[in-house]
Amino acid sequence: MNKWYKIKPVDTFFFKGSTPMVMGENHTSEFIFPPHVATISGAVRTAVLRQQGVGFKEYAQKSFDNPTILSAIGKAGDDAPFDILGPFFSMEGKTFIPAPYIWYMEKNDMDKAIKMRRNRQEITCATTMDIDKEITISVYKGNPVDSPYVKTSKNQKLYIAKGREGELSNMGGNWIEVNDFYSTNKTIRVRPLSDFFDSEPRTGIALERNRKIRESHLYSFNHIRMKLDVELVFGVSSKVEFPFNQKGILRLGGEQRIGYYETIDINFHDKNNGAELYMSLSALLCKNFDTSDLVATGKIQYISGWDMKKGFHKPSCAFYPAGSVFTKRINNNQILIKGE
Repeated sequence: MNKWYKIKPVDTFFFKGSTPMVMGENHTSEFIFPPHVATISGAVRTAVLRQQGVGFKEYAQKSFDNPTILSAIGKAGDDAPFDILGPFFSMEGKTFIPAPYIWYMEKNDMDKAIKMRRNRQEITCATTMDIDKEITISVYKGNPVDSPYVKTSKNQKLYIAKGREGELSNMGGNWIEVNDFYSTNKTIRVRPLSDFFDSEPRTGIALERNRKIRESHLYSFNHIRMKLDVELVFGVSSKVEFPFNQKGILRLGGEQRIGYYETIDINFHDKNNGAELYMSLSALLCKNFDTSDLVATGKIQYISGWDMKKGFHKPSCAFYPAGSVFTKRINNNQILIKGE
């Protein structure tokens, strides 16, 4: 069963990337946004423990045998037995999901649209709400190549998109409304990632284990401040009754920043007539499937994390970004997609 939730931040969020923080000329740490599924999963597992009155030290012991907790969130140090769907965004009551990497747009359409929006702001002194209206552009969806003269070494299907004129640019990395994902219209509303948040640089110090200042260790971080009326959205797919309150508090990312969550309803179509491909709603671990199942993807992401049980960093792993398209269903975090 799938249950959906939205998170409203109290202040900023901090989701550190996999780049190390070291002394030297460059002491700025990169960030990942939206956060990786492992970040949401860890926050949910911790919230379940808090809500059920179970301490982390108790949970981490080998002797811990609470069947309700173990069936829902698994053993400490093991992979979670549930799937996190997303995360993606809600803005002004609309849900935005990753644009598929098999959809394309005219190369300069997005840049032109953003420039026109900025010019309109300067001329009309538009409010923030006016500035952030969706950008409407033409979409070109990849279609399978049906030709005896085009072959691959593994006899995979190839997909091609053709625009009006000039060069096409991949739409992956942008965000679209759920309704536009299922629409047959030739134009859709698109938002760049920057529409959902602002980046705030913060400078901090490192501490020794005794909480004293660590000499010569100064770091800069980019915190995420969600824009007005923007919320993170995620789903939980579990085979058992999940002991997670309808609403509550989640502590997310670095510094355990607080967000309030509550349940919501999202309507993803179980069946998409004519669909034969699957789009991922979140990043997928590269080594979990055969690359021959991959149709389209973007730049590989390298993501690590923190192992709460071991008290040490997790190894960095390679992930295909959200919006990647496959010929097979890899896990529950995918939805059916069709071409033109």
